[in-house]
Amino acid sequence: MRLRWLLWLWLFGILFPVAIFRQVWPGFRRHFDALFYPDWVHVLMHILLFAGFTLLLAWNLRLALTPVSTAGMLLAALVVGVSQEALQTLSQDIFWLPGILFDLGVDLVGGLLGLVTWRVLARKLTGGRTPAD
Repeated sequence: MRLRWLLWLWLFGILFPVAIFRQVWPGFRRHFDALFYPDWVHVLMHILLFAGFTLLLAWNLRLALTPVSTAGMLLAALVVGVSQEALQTLSQDIFWLPGILFDLGVDLVGGLLGLVTWRVLARKLTGGRTPAD
């Protein structure tokens, strides 16, 4: 079963600049900062978001992981990560290159984790056969 709608919803969740609400709504800001202020939570969220993205993308494409397809999937994660960082920079009017580069590195780690998860799931779902159609 392909989950295209979930992939699009997940992508929207990554790209939508939720943090913009913290600038205009003090109550939201208090809760948002309490939840996402610790660095470890920020890193964990990036990993989970991008692991989910590459997992859902590989699932929808029924991708057999080869070096080329893995590089393509990580490139897709990087493009989404750059887009997310650009939207975040524009919406918050903050640009800090070391933080952006760190986030992009974490995004790639998350993307790789999603591909490893896909490889394990694909083997279980197909009985060891390649998941490609």
